[in-house]
Amino acid sequence: MRTKTVVQALIVLIAMTGIAIADDRSPASPSDISKTITPNHSAVPQIDGVIKAVVVKSWSGCSSGSVVWDDLNANWASYGSTPIFIDYSYPGLCDGPITYAGLVASGANVVLISDPSGGGQQYSIDEINAIRQYAADGHNVIGTYLLLQYSPVDNRGLADIFGLRSDLNYNTVEEPFVNVYNILEPTNPLFKNIAGTYDSQGYPNTQIPVDLSWNASDLNGARYVARGTDNKAVITIYDTPNYSAVYITSMPEFNGGTEDKQFLYNAIVYKALPSVSFSVSTDKSVYAPGETVQLKINITNPTTDTYSSKLALDIYWPSGIGITLLSKAFTMTPGLSVVKVIPIPIPNSVFVANGDYKFTGTLTYGSNVVTSTAPFTITRP
Repeated sequence: MRTKTVVQALIVLIAMTGIAIADDRSPASPSDISKTITPNHSAVPQIDGVIKAVVVKSWSGCSSGSVVWDDLNANWASYGSTPIFIDYSYPGLCDGPITYAGLVASGANVVLISDPSGGGQQYSIDEINAIRQYAADGHNVIGTYLLLQYSPVDNRGLADIFGLRSDLNYNTVEEPFVNVYNILEPTNPLFKNIAGTYDSQGYPNTQIPVDLSWNASDLNGARYVARGTDNKAVITIYDTPNYSAVYITSMPEFNGGTEDKQFLYNAIVYKALPSVSFSVSTDKSVYAPGETVQLKINITNPTTDTYSSKLALDIYWPSGIGITLLSKAFTMTPGLSVVKVIPIPIPNSVFVANGDYKFTGTLTYGSNVVTSTAPFTITRP
């Protein structure tokens, strides 16, 4: 009964405050990603929103021989609506030495490292640090096949950029696999337009730890999103606050088929475009009974897409019991920007227990679900 009284008070306060989502939108202002692309020797298509990937010190050198770069540049529209361009011949990046200044000058949104160890491309510490710094600036990284090690090349210094372990030994001779992946996250955009299994026609060999298995202990922050049907090959994603790194242990770009090109296209555009952001937060972390929590809700849609959406807000007591305070459906329009601060007084009552509480907001838009949590503590003086 005591908990119910407090909950009823909170629900009334939320209802009285209201969240006029549809009325707070700002004018649509889609991001023009093409403005970040610095013209160079390569024929970057003059289309708004191009996602540019730059190939650095890879098996194919500064060419598209035996790999699908030219094909994807010419036929990207077969795989999605976002234009891409793969620059595989940028001076100083495709042939080294790779520098941070060179990466910045390339204007690339994504760094692509294709089978470097298999191509005899040894990375220096300075080159690895340049890629690490550029990724930390907000640029995604893609790695393929013999990324880490192949006799006599040792590029395990790249491992932490991909959320992998640099202290493991990996195969230094070729290791074949069946070239078919079971998809572990079917709704992940990395596998858009790839139904069922991912049947690769690329080079049918894999990078793998020397114990010939990929286990949970082999990761250092990344997660498995696909696994070869014989458990020898994997696809991993490492999502950090600043960038995402995708690694496939085989080589789909080597004479790859339709699904390989689709996968590579998906990897290039993966989180490289503006995306919806959502957060809930409180004005401070510790409150006393009788004080007021200023709960801030922030929703931004920088994309050009319209979504059928729903916002839910729950509060959880120290006991773990959760109550829904708000559930509101709305249409998320392009350029929507909402910042709402809801004052929620804490009753000055003996029924309010000391302990750790939290607000949890859940935003559903289209098929996407984003959750944000705002913990706080109530301490009676």
